[in-house]
Amino acid sequence: MGNIECVGSGGFDGVCVTREFPSFVVPFSESPVYHFDGHRDKSFPVKGKRHPSTGQGFVMDSTIDKFLQRPTFYTVMETSQPPKESLVVVAGRVFVNYSAPVHQIAEGGVCIFAVCIRGVPLFEHVSGPPGGFQFPHDGSHKFDSGLFVSFFLTNVDGQCHVAPTLALVTEQLLELNLMDEVLGPVPESFYIDFAIVDQGGRNIQLDVIVRCPGPERRTLRKLLADHTTFHDHVHNAAISIGYSHLNEHVSPREASAVLQNLSIAEQQCDGAPVMRPFPVFERRNVVGHVVQYEGEDSCEALGVLSP
Repeated sequence: MGNIECVGSGGFDGVCVTREFPSFVVPFSESPVYHFDGHRDKSFPVKGKRHPSTGQGFVMDSTIDKFLQRPTFYTVMETSQPPKESLVVVAGRVFVNYSAPVHQIAEGGVCIFAVCIRGVPLFEHVSGPPGGFQFPHDGSHKFDSGLFVSFFLTNVDGQCHVAPTLALVTEQLLELNLMDEVLGPVPESFYIDFAIVDQGGRNIQLDVIVRCPGPERRTLRKLLADHTTFHDHVHNAAISIGYSHLNEHVSPREASAVLQNLSIAEQQCDGAPVMRPFPVFERRNVVGHVVQYEGEDSCEALGVLSP
């Protein structure tokens, strides 16, 4: 499955993460505008501050802020150009551990972590208790509106699975799910390698590799692609990571998400290329249909559909 004009130009060829394990290799040739290596860097740099990092990476806080009623998230950077004028790649690796009983996973899954691109901060005017701390009059950063690539831990027949999703979150905090997939089962500890490509403020591609340590070094792979112009005009669009609910019902000793690598590349482009629908229905003399994508199995599908 993939957009017919999905990424493959402008210096980002071969955007999918490499096969080597456990080493992480930046999946693009351009110099990154942001780079974090948890094995080397002593702090995790985010907009305006730095968070301490261990020699194994940055442990993402997955506790819920009870006062602001939101999960912890970290704004990494803002893009220099509107999405419709740029090609952005966000790639990284997260080490996940979940040793709690599988039945404790909430119905519908629990968010391990999420990445927000084309982000617009949402503010809320709140204040503390009388005589206590008061937030600035311009409001507190409550959440983000944008495109969310989220990774959920789900319970499927008593075993843990990983469910990557792409969704829109509006300024009213309404969520529209665009696509999802389920990969698994996975062991108690595993790695999630991901590469998100945003091309011209329309084409979105997500490459996911779930790596399971052990003698077999089993890997689970999936490519998801869609297109949306949501927030394609936003200047200084935010890129953030976090939004985890992993410790909402279990102890941090039983569940953790450690960011080991994060790299971001941005370059100017002339917008998303013109889509060329695959003419499968034309070949069958079917009128009134438009195919937006050409999947990897389109030739096989055409063979099945042909008389």
